[in-house]
Amino acid sequence: MRRRFRDAWGHPNPKVQELLNRYHSNDSLVNEEGFFCNGKHRWKVPSGLLYYWHKPLRQNQMTVIHPWYASWRSPKTGKRLRKMFHSLPHAVAFVAERAQYVDPKACVVSKFGYDVPPMFRGKFPHKHQGHTYYWCPCCVAPRPFFAEIPYREFHGWKKVWVEGTAKRPGHYEYRDRKLRVIHCAVCGITNQNYVWRRSNQPWQVRKIKQGARRASRKKSTRRR
Repeated sequence: MRRRFRDAWGHPNPKVQELLNRYHSNDSLVNEEGFFCNGKHRWKVPSGLLYYWHKPLRQNQMTVIHPWYASWRSPKTGKRLRKMFHSLPHAVAFVAERAQYVDPKACVVSKFGYDVPPMFRGKFPHKHQGHTYYWCPCCVAPRPFFAEIPYREFHGWKKVWVEGTAKRPGHYEYRDRKLRVIHCAVCGITNQNYVWRRSNQPWQVRKIKQGARRASRKKSTRRR
């Protein structure tokens, strides 16, 4: 982005940002059921992708030329192909009008990770028909992950349930665990990504009573 369209911190000025949001949020071709319809072409947009489509642009979408790309497999060679796009509507249109007829599992992938949407928090990992699905931040959709070969492992923080006591109810705590590296077959992201680990953790809602939002101060034990 040129210097005249940015402020001193590198962010676009409000007028330019409004124009970019209007250009990138063109969802007039998406119906109420979440299908992209253009003439005879029809493609179901994933729920996670549709959720972030309606959100304002992020900084990386405005500073990177091609933040999205379409991914599909070649019917001749079986290799995974990709085509870069500068906006999400153009990538969705390409998949709906061309890529899905070559590969029914064609999808849109982001170069940057997106957290799991609020309606899916705490629902991953999810087991379905013998497979375990995780939230993939780059595919912006659930994906089965596979263990890397040769064997690789790393240390990461994982939420563990701790049984409650008389003074404190049951809760989740972060513990340092040794984990095996797994990856997505579509975009290649691994569970070493911090957005992946944050999105695929148990979700616990804490209820705070009115008037008890601050911890009470401890009384001083010093003698006056």
